[in-house]
Amino acid sequence: MTSARMRTELRRGNWQRLAQGIVLTDAHPPTRDDWAEAGVLLAGAGSAVSGWDALRHHGIAPASPPPVPVFVLAPRGGIRTVGGVHIRRTSRPFTFRFAPGRRLIRIVQPARAVADAAL
Repeated sequence: MTSARMRTELRRGNWQRLAQGIVLTDAHPPTRDDWAEAGVLLAGAGSAVSGWDALRHHGIAPASPPPVPVFVLAPRGGIRTVGGVHIRRTSRPFTFRFAPGRRLIRIVQPARAVADAAL
């Protein structure tokens, strides 16, 4: 894909920029899963989604999402909020797996997700 095509689609409103270097190729408002994918990409290797969004993928979250950004844990970097995602660096180890049907979303184990959702 050329950068000219990307600029054209963004200018026409067919696509939207979620963060620097991340473009959503859809004109609809981004979903929580879109923000989760963006957050994992922004946070880098070893990062994973936690809190309500991870619990939803485990099948144990309350029905409606909280009015807070998607929560992503990262082993490196700093604390920052970008759009609909909050990235927090942690030195505590965590394990993760890929969310069912979502190859780009890594989620922490349920116990860690519950603890982060409570925060």
